[in-house]
Amino acid sequence: MITVYDMINMIQDEDLRTKVIKLLEDLHPLMVKQPASADKHHKHMGGFVAHTQEVMNIALRIWKDMSKHGELTCTMDDVILCSFVHDLDKLWRYAKNNGSFSRAKKGVAGREKWYEPEFMYDLDWPKIESSGVIASKCGEYGIKLTPQHIHAITFHHGGWSAMDKVPGPNNLSMLATILHAADILSAWILSEVVEYVPQVYGEMQAPSSE
Repeated sequence: MITVYDMINMIQDEDLRTKVIKLLEDLHPLMVKQPASADKHHKHMGGFVAHTQEVMNIALRIWKDMSKHGELTCTMDDVILCSFVHDLDKLWRYAKNNGSFSRAKKGVAGREKWYEPEFMYDLDWPKIESSGVIASKCGEYGIKLTPQHIHAITFHHGGWSAMDKVPGPNNLSMLATILHAADILSAWILSEVVEYVPQVYGEMQAPSSE
């Protein structure tokens, strides 16, 4: 898979590329420690990086294949940016499980077994607030998310987006549909069958924490 850094470096808008790289550099220490969920997919340390890398790769591949058949309503920059930041709020949502959080897991013959996930919910908020957290963090770096970006990020779970009124399939934008397809392929399939070390920088030295 293409590394997170290399995909961000593919952003055509030079000013946007510079700002997103800075965002990546500053958040890198958190990204490699946090999961993508507490009890669903990529729920291990570093799961956030794995899921983000997968979504970025899948979304970019979908966009490239679709662009061969005509003009699209979203650009490659839109796809890379939104797939990178779509779960950014999760960097502050989870904490190490202190023993107070447990989940039921289906066992043999339907019997449930209780287990304690590695991580637990520390902060939880509705999807629309997640979009606000993401937009706010991007704004700190001068990255202005457009209404199209906000729509895609808010509804990247498709019909599972926790909203009172979820747009029907025909009302999701092209960008939102691409992001949703990439997200569900990563969360439902790759998280179960693919084993690899996620890469943020690849051969490039990670930013110094000094």
